[in-house]
Amino acid sequence: MEKFEYLFKNFGTSENNDDVIDFREFDTENIDYTIKLTPKPSTKYWRFGIALSQKKGFDFDPRSRRYKDKSLKYIEIDVGDRASGKWEAENKIAIGSYEIKGFEESPKIKSGYRSTSPVEVTLSKDSGDLVIGYTTTNVTDIEKFPVGDYRYARLFAWADGVPFELDMEMTIDDKNKPKEKPVFVEVATNFSVTDKFNPAIQVTELATEISDLLESLEDDKGNMFGIFGKWGRGKTFLWNEIWKKLSQKKDGN
Repeated sequence: MEKFEYLFKNFGTSENNDDVIDFREFDTENIDYTIKLTPKPSTKYWRFGIALSQKKGFDFDPRSRRYKDKSLKYIEIDVGDRASGKWEAENKIAIGSYEIKGFEESPKIKSGYRSTSPVEVTLSKDSGDLVIGYTTTNVTDIEKFPVGDYRYARLFAWADGVPFELDMEMTIDDKNKPKEKPVFVEVATNFSVTDKFNPAIQVTELATEISDLLESLEDDKGNMFGIFGKWGRGKTFLWNEIWKKLSQKKDGN
């Protein structure tokens, strides 16, 4: 899984104030995307767009004229309405497109969007269809767009004539890359050893010798004793046997 972040911000306040990620192109073939879009508190209206091409490394400059290149296909998530030339309806959200047969300029509009709340967008390719869905507070939708072999994408955002800031957090699941092999880690669990346990080595004899040694040490300056070894080698069991021997000597048994 790869993480990618970007902050879309208006390029001026002109009619076409688009901000495009021009340093990276996104391949949709066998790659799934989860995109979290979070508008800043002052951003009530915004658009998030995807420009698709058949060719890798294509040029895209939406600021000169957004949909001028008819060889591309466009899909967008819209918040708010500007049909009258003035921004309004901040509670409306839609999926729209251009240059896609059967979907030209016919956005699917839904009400109930909570202004400035995050929108999670999913993007994946299913044969010749690009499947785009979104989920947000109170509203969800999904659509299949027949894009054929249009697989390379540029991402951009805009809000004509008004400032906007849109945080994007993307998770990229590339199915073309081989999956990493799982790593198994030993995890210690609590367990107890009863008196019925028969150790494989002479632990009792070893514990007796160590306890005798510890008893013989001068304790006016203090001493330190340690048991070292890999997990599961019986350190705790040995220490318990030593402590048992020392306790018996203290009690006079």
